[in-house]
Amino acid sequence: LSREEVYDLVHTLPDQEVAWIESDTERRDTYREILKRGNHRELAGLIKTLYQHKQERERAGRKFHLVDERLLTQAERLLHGEIAHVLNIGPEKVVPFIVGELNVAHPTSESETPVGS
Repeated sequence: LSREEVYDLVHTLPDQEVAWIESDTERRDTYREILKRGNHRELAGLIKTLYQHKQERERAGRKFHLVDERLLTQAERLLHGEIAHVLNIGPEKVVPFIVGELNVAHPTSESETPVGS
């Protein structure tokens, strides 16, 4: 992943998505495969999908499944770690970087759906 690829990935986040799978077992297996492949765009889509589902569950007063939470954490760790390395920043600064870039590129878009938490 190059610096240019990081910026391209971030600017295409609004278009990134992985389909939500209702079956817990199928979802776990499919999302684990995405983690294994390590494709940056798939990871970004996975994080976005899991994050949005987490927000929906919280708004409905329901808990986010532990397996989904672990998948989200693993995906964030992988993608944020690589982005942090490429940009020479701490992993904790990746989400603020992404939100900042999205606000610049898409000032009226939903930037409250970052890639990670």
